[in-house]
Amino acid sequence: MAGMASSGPQANSVRFPLGFAENPEGISPPTRDGVVLDGASIHGEGTGRQALRDIVSIQLWPFGKDAGREGFCDIRFRDGALLRIFSLNAGAGECGLAYAGFLRRLHGALDADTRTHIAFLDGMPGPGACLIAVGGLFGTVVMAGSLYKAATAGPVWLIGTLPWLAAMAAYSVWRYKASGPHVYSPDCLPAHALPHAG
Repeated sequence: MAGMASSGPQANSVRFPLGFAENPEGISPPTRDGVVLDGASIHGEGTGRQALRDIVSIQLWPFGKDAGREGFCDIRFRDGALLRIFSLNAGAGECGLAYAGFLRRLHGALDADTRTHIAFLDGMPGPGACLIAVGGLFGTVVMAGSLYKAATAGPVWLIGTLPWLAAMAAYSVWRYKASGPHVYSPDCLPAHALPHAG
């Protein structure tokens, strides 16, 4: 990644069997696997180190509820670089547990001064949350068109569509707010960003 300085291995380094992608575009798959975290820096296999003190934001995406789904974490640095960490599609299995362990170690390694300069966010970033809301609104429009055709049989049918449209619009707004990013405390990781047991 741009701006990464090379340094020797640290005694307390831990390698996690996770995937990562450097500066990904959209929801891209991992390009390599193996993430190393020590008390002062983070890096993927075969890349230079990036200091934890240079982190400006950590974005935790919701972890999939199904065993085949994965979780991932976006770490953005002061120089604009982005490192996306993946659980490698392991659900609550070994890699899922490694992913949870990585998140706990990452947050635990951040000292008090570093934490004050980091935005801790969970949930889908703006574009993803907007897509969900737009999908709900599109469904509302389609349903409204269908009900409007039925309404040609009389005004009572047309009036009956209004509560449905209001309910769908309210659901779309709620879904956007629920899916969008929220601030969390680094001392209490959000449960929906961690692997699900079972």
